Amino acid sequence: MFPLEKILLISAKDYCDTLSKKLEDYEIKELIVNGTAKKGAYKHDILVAYALKVRENTEVVTDFNYYEEQLSDEAIKYSAKGNQLILRDKIFTKPIQGKTEKKKQLIVLAYHK
Repeated sequence: MFPLEKILLISAKDYCDTLSKKLEDYEIKELIVNGTAKKGAYKHDILVAYALKVRENTEVVTDFNYYEEQLSDEAIKYSAKGNQLILRDKIFTKPIQGKTEKKKQLIVLAYHK
């Protein structure tokens, strides 16, 4: 499961600025998770449901927010939304007909603990 402490309220730009990183070094993928829960569900339960859907190679989720709406006396529906920041690899070189051409390529980095 994606670490809950990496689901942030701040913007992607603020995250990058804080760590002196470049926003263009990331691919940003929006993730929206909709669901239902028993009335009185804890925010933690909604966060866990969201974290289970975050892509494995995501560095951090920014711009997180959610809302809930009462469906009945016993149930709510919720929608949680955020932006997954996925690190892009830098420039690589590829030989073409004896020449070297620089291209950008998205490299998915998996974090292993």
